[in-house]
Amino acid sequence: MQPGFFAGINLPVLMGAYNHDLAPNQAYHDWGHEFGPLLGCRYLSICRVLGFAAVRIWLCENREGIRTDRQDHIVGTAPELLDAVACLQEGAAVAGLQLYWSLLDGNSFSQNGDRLTRRIASDPDQAARFAERVVSPLAAAMDPQVTFAVETVSEPENLSRQVLPEAGVPWERITQSVRTMRDALHAGLSGVPVTCGVEPAYLPGLLGGAKAGSDAPVDAVDLHFYHPDGGLPSREDLPVDIGDLPLWAGECGLSHRHGQKSPRYLLHYLYNARELGYRAAFLWKLEGAEHLVERRPESLHQKDLFEPTDLGGEVQHLLREEWS
Repeated sequence: MQPGFFAGINLPVLMGAYNHDLAPNQAYHDWGHEFGPLLGCRYLSICRVLGFAAVRIWLCENREGIRTDRQDHIVGTAPELLDAVACLQEGAAVAGLQLYWSLLDGNSFSQNGDRLTRRIASDPDQAARFAERVVSPLAAAMDPQVTFAVETVSEPENLSRQVLPEAGVPWERITQSVRTMRDALHAGLSGVPVTCGVEPAYLPGLLGGAKAGSDAPVDAVDLHFYHPDGGLPSREDLPVDIGDLPLWAGECGLSHRHGQKSPRYLLHYLYNARELGYRAAFLWKLEGAEHLVERRPESLHQKDLFEPTDLGGEVQHLLREEWS
């Protein structure tokens, strides 16, 4: 594979258990959680078998792993979440993978009624509590040797007034929250880039007045794309000058407008990202009939838990043979 370029895969949730895969969720206290060391290692193993170098994993989506008191003030991190991070990093080190951790999901407010994430984005005091009591313990638990980067919020535009005119948060507050989380990550995880993935149209809102990457709230630009042909913009075509900030694509997914087109065009993202100088491109996502593998729930304790799709086979050929 070309030096300096990481082909990555999104593994947002394990076993489809949004908001309770790695740790319990106080908002759904009777759900428990899905994670176990064997399951985590099996997921990482299939990612490596397919040829990926990095895996993007969500941590605190829709309040997962965040402990709050009766007034819904953040008081700490669920120990199960820290245990899962430690276990996944051990598995990643064995598999030779880098991990791209993502903290909050900006979609959880509008899609799941997650007011806690909105408060973190809008209230400096809540952002500071989250940074002190959740982000800092996670940063201390993360191994810089296997951590590709840490994303503060995935798609914060879906918390903004730009998307939600009535209930949204001003970009200035969102950016301030991102800076607070970034500072906590820098303090506990020196040298690891901190990002905040957005669709390109919302990049000016995130970067605000930062010019040519100076004084930006992030250490690298992570863009999310759902293009009907796997197209990616060059650095020069972005709606704002990002200067010398590293550039990668954290979500490269199927377009809702693709109609009957084969999902094979996901391969275009990898070709285009490498050609245009992106440092990484993460396909969305590992599991599903139109994606790279299908999971067999009845085979949870057998060797054939994951079966590659035709597209998964093509990706594997590209990464392990053509680009190896």
